[in-house]
Amino acid sequence: MNDLPDMSGNFESTAQTINRNSVFAIIFTCPEEGIAGKRAFILIERHDGKLGTPGGGVDLDKSEDNLAALIRELEEEINVTDIDKNDLVHLGTDPFTKADKPGTHYNNHHYGYKVSPERFTDILANWRKATHAHEIKTLHEVDIDPKPGNLLHALLTSEKMSPRVRNQIAEALEHYKLLPAEQIQKTRDMNLTPVPASSDPVPKAN
Repeated sequence: MNDLPDMSGNFESTAQTINRNSVFAIIFTCPEEGIAGKRAFILIERHDGKLGTPGGGVDLDKSEDNLAALIRELEEEINVTDIDKNDLVHLGTDPFTKADKPGTHYNNHHYGYKVSPERFTDILANWRKATHAHEIKTLHEVDIDPKPGNLLHALLTSEKMSPRVRNQIAEALEHYKLLPAEQIQKTRDMNLTPVPASSDPVPKAN
């Protein structure tokens, strides 16, 4: 039985069922409960305008597990180093298939990574030093406040953001109790009502 490498570095088996894993992280900062301070997370914008979170495929050729892959991806994409794997919290998994590859099972694993305000600012300032930074157009700092008319609300209702990314954001907001439950549900409900790309905001680039 032959194994053929795919574009992500995973190895595809010629067996009937193929499993491929990808890992992504919501990087955010927030104060302890009851304390004032910055409450924000990071989104990346690709050159095609798509919005998402840093991450990528698990490289089975290197015998990577999910955490090792995520740590590698964060360093390669946005220059985040010295990550303690114990700080990466698994939030959920989105399994799916593609119509053109019915024999392949995809699993996107979502993680939360809480950092200090200082480290958060450092990531935004130094991400262009990453080896794969050329694959990213810019990083956005998004305040955790989904009120109509602000950046988070506009991004979550944008067709430039996939339902997977919206769900990942909702998972992080829920796990870390960053918003009341009713507001988090509204975030999930936004998947049903995307607005046209022409009304997307143009956020300030970092």
